[in-house]
Amino acid sequence: MTLGGGAERPPTKRVPGFPMLKDLLRRRYEKSVLRRTALLCAFLVPAYGANFLTYYVTGRLLPAESFGVFFVGNTVENVLFTGAFILNILFTRHLVSVLETQGAAMAVVALGGIERKVVGWGALGAVATCLALPLVAKALALKAPLVAVAVVLECYASYLADIARAYLQSVRRTVRLGQYTLAWMILRLLLCVLGILAFRTVWGAFAGMALAAGIMFLGFHLSIGRPVGAAAAATPSFPSALALAPLFCGYALVIIIFNLDILLSFFVVTGDGLGVYSASSVFPKAILMVTAAPLQMVFAMMVAGYVARGGFDLVAQKAGVAALALAVAGVGTVWLASGWVCGGRWGLNLCERSALGILLLSVIPLSLLRVLVLVEFARNRDWRALLLAVPALLYVIFAGLSARQVTVLASSFSIFAWATLVYFLCIYLVPGGRRVASGPDRNGRQAK
Repeated sequence: MTLGGGAERPPTKRVPGFPMLKDLLRRRYEKSVLRRTALLCAFLVPAYGANFLTYYVTGRLLPAESFGVFFVGNTVENVLFTGAFILNILFTRHLVSVLETQGAAMAVVALGGIERKVVGWGALGAVATCLALPLVAKALALKAPLVAVAVVLECYASYLADIARAYLQSVRRTVRLGQYTLAWMILRLLLCVLGILAFRTVWGAFAGMALAAGIMFLGFHLSIGRPVGAAAAATPSFPSALALAPLFCGYALVIIIFNLDILLSFFVVTGDGLGVYSASSVFPKAILMVTAAPLQMVFAMMVAGYVARGGFDLVAQKAGVAALALAVAGVGTVWLASGWVCGGRWGLNLCERSALGILLLSVIPLSLLRVLVLVEFARNRDWRALLLAVPALLYVIFAGLSARQVTVLASSFSIFAWATLVYFLCIYLVPGGRRVASGPDRNGRQAK
């Protein structure tokens, strides 16, 4: 038997069924959503495990008071790093557009422009934040100046390191994206521990994590290099701040909606109920965070399908299936393990299974809501996400007047999540909502 060009198949020993499975996994992989999502999750699960171990190990190595400072500092860093999720979407859409219209070499040039912006503006923001921290240090329980500076430095370095994730998403390097994320989290854990052992201080832990992010950014920057012939090429223009404002504000609104119940709990739940609600919401919010990274990768595929004017609807549909599968898997796993992870001797302290079960019901609609918003972003319909302010405002009023107990707030938030999904789905399905809008053609010009 011969192959296409007449070359004879080499006689090799094969495991029965394996070649068929290998061919099946490789078939149309370039446009695969579900296989890429599963492959990326294979790296993300241990990566988030390493991130969790950072809390566990520091809790063992630091005294109780110092660990409290570390936890608060890490919470502040998470808040400061929230903008990276929005920038990731902005950078991904820009890089994919350049890649599809001008080629891979110009995408690397565009990446260099993004790096310069983040390095410059990020440094300015880091300095301004360090100057402002003393004014709020008492409220944040960051009394040591070195800790505050180390927190800001770690956040700045993380913004730089996350640029690589946006680029790898844009060029659809799924394996490298997973490897990069896993390596970052492992290095972060190791250098955090090394910083504690070397300096016996909280700022040593944050300095180690900052060093890890800096090493990842520098290593990626050196590995990319610069394509031949691109030295004299002009950097593709990045959209203006005014043009990006709807996307920035829209995705920020989505993040607020995801955490709206936590924000409200500080005002409407009193006493021990605040701790119970916060602990019970840890796992539902964690599922939403874990599922964000695969969907950001799929977002790059949606943008590519939109710009190239081919396969967009199929990718969007598969994105919904992937989000639903990840959400159901996460909810099912947490619920089945709730007897061990929520309350009890080994579980999360103050967590209540009843509240956890109710809050898990909000994960599925919020995951699907994220997909719909990303679909609109991929089609340059950024302003539509701003319409989510309507149900968000109504829920704030309702919860402020009615929710005073943990189960009441949890129930109302889950109902709000499903109602918001239906509301935005109606917006998505209005006449013209599913029609492919005008966008840049292969030459980079705006199509009519």
